[in-house]
Amino acid sequence: MSDKTPQKKVLVIEDMEGIRKFSCHVVELEGYEALEAATGEQGMELVREHKCALLLLDMGLPGRDGWSVLEEVNGDGALKEIPMVVFSTTADEVQRRRALDMGAADYIVKPAGVATLRETINRVVGE
Repeated sequence: MSDKTPQKKVLVIEDMEGIRKFSCHVVELEGYEALEAATGEQGMELVREHKCALLLLDMGLPGRDGWSVLEEVNGDGALKEIPMVVFSTTADEVQRRRALDMGAADYIVKPAGVATLRETINRVVGE
């Protein structure tokens, strides 16, 4: 366990279990507590329950997609200060720009490697 007290929480909202588990593992290697959600609904419940330092958000979630989560978090005065990094399999510049314009702190194209995730998490959380 890291010497950070209390541990900052990073919420990974990703429906693909392998990517979610991998991302949580990287989060924990960086000394943060990883929270995980497989749906947008679960993610919104967790972000409201916990003080999160960062959300890693997949856009292609079943049911409530990442776009609606991004919009709701940014529209909520109690949550809008939480930085969000978008995860997407789409490398389309229009989608990337849309996410950034909607308030995402960064946009990562999946699959992302360990180095990319580590650098992004630490840069956005500001440690």
